[in-house]
Amino acid sequence: MSSPQHNDESDYTESPTESNGTAPPGNDWGERTKQSCRNYSAPGHWKTDAYEMRRCFGVPELDEESEYKDNPKARMCYPNLLLHERDPTRSTNDPGGEVAVIRGRRGSGKSTLLREANIRILNENTTENDGGEVTGEFSVWRGTPERSEWLDLRKWTTLYLPKHASIAAYWMDEDQDFESGEPITEVDDLEDLVRDVVYYDSVLDLLEQLASGPAGTFNVVYPDPSFQGCTELSRETSRGQFDELPYVPEWEARGQDGVTPTPTSHWWFMFLVAAVDYSAYYKFMTFSFDEGGDLMPQRARQDQHRLYDKVEVARSCIADSRRAGLTILMGIHRKENVKADILKEFGRWIWMPDGKPNPKSGVRSTYPPGFDGVDMPRDTDLMSYRDVEDGIGLCFTENENTLFRWDNVSTGEFGGKKLVIRLGEPDEKPTSEAADEPEPELEYDDSIFGEWENQTAHRLYVKDPGDGYVNVEAAEIGEELTSPVADLKFVEDFVDGDRHREVRMRDENGDELVVARIPADSLPDTSGSRQEGSARDP
Repeated sequence: MSSPQHNDESDYTESPTESNGTAPPGNDWGERTKQSCRNYSAPGHWKTDAYEMRRCFGVPELDEESEYKDNPKARMCYPNLLLHERDPTRSTNDPGGEVAVIRGRRGSGKSTLLREANIRILNENTTENDGGEVTGEFSVWRGTPERSEWLDLRKWTTLYLPKHASIAAYWMDEDQDFESGEPITEVDDLEDLVRDVVYYDSVLDLLEQLASGPAGTFNVVYPDPSFQGCTELSRETSRGQFDELPYVPEWEARGQDGVTPTPTSHWWFMFLVAAVDYSAYYKFMTFSFDEGGDLMPQRARQDQHRLYDKVEVARSCIADSRRAGLTILMGIHRKENVKADILKEFGRWIWMPDGKPNPKSGVRSTYPPGFDGVDMPRDTDLMSYRDVEDGIGLCFTENENTLFRWDNVSTGEFGGKKLVIRLGEPDEKPTSEAADEPEPELEYDDSIFGEWENQTAHRLYVKDPGDGYVNVEAAEIGEELTSPVADLKFVEDFVDGDRHREVRMRDENGDELVVARIPADSLPDTSGSRQEGSARDP
């Protein structure tokens, strides 16, 4: 990628008609934005990724006054789908993220709509301070080996690939699958195709890298066939009644009688766990994926890989996602193909033009799972005669509905072909995570605690005028802790990690800070303690 150039701000003058623009003079799309500057600050006149994407595809910026207040049903129906706030001050009426099902057969425009929704969400939920720093939401698009609808946004894409996998990429005809088709050509270097390629080590490492990367970015993630961190994460989460869930890489299953490899798609269940249980890592995230029926099928059973349990974990995550600041946009072909318990967690549906009539009031068999009714005309068919070229969809909840339009977010560059990324056995097998970790050490804030130790005891005592102590050897409270600081109070429960317990304090605004980390290779069974990074209320 060529180095960004410092061009005049006038190069970015936006067309008042919002027609498709051209890249900044002397630069390609995505090269000269604030998010493209990972290691240095961008000049103040550089714009954001969302600005460039809107300009490239002619997507007009939403006008909150006219589109949300005067006409709240316009453009994607309701503000909560696009505007995400912890403390609603704009036009939203519900804090947190949003969940929506986009239903439509192949070719009905789901992927195009998902691309536009991502652009709008990034544009509406990222802000710049006076110094030009961008903060706010980022997007994650589910990468799958046989699909690549994200390619139209490749100029702004950060591609996340698993560190512990062999990776091969091919161009193929759109209608061919890899097993039976013949690749057009092999891709020599994925870094020539996207803005950045980043490699992650485990599920939590991925989340940490996403959260620490530039805000307002579009990120495509491909799952890890070695499942690093998945079994451990399933063991740590409180979602479901089990000790852990099985994740068996293909090369480990090879040669073992009766053992089959875990489908790589199962990795996404633990991604959802990480995104919800560890939402303290980030402020807001949008997760977009198609083919929901393949990931969470109606036929999910308790097989060797515990698919039923994993789908139940996903249901629990989706139920808590809005509070965690996670927005989920799930594309499906037919509601009958997806586990009904999953669909019941989605209170907002988008019906795409594919010749299928929309649900009707009084006709219960047409209602989405979990809906007691729909407030639509009983005898009025709004959708079966629509054509995808019209770009008209129907967004509805149980109580409201509206038709809306979306834009053709496509470069046409990849018509008739797709990018296939194959993930397989790594040349070097990953070692266990525990083997790579250093021994945990005692850490504490010496303005809060002092340390005392003799031959039989090791304690962290609260400094005056506070009181109480922590038994370091047992990793538990010895005497009740009383704060030595007027505007800070100790959180009652420890927060558990893999190999440590955190002592936290809460300020007057409800924000928590860590004041001690106690080594704990074998954590006590304390039902009151919270899991590290949990989004649940303390």
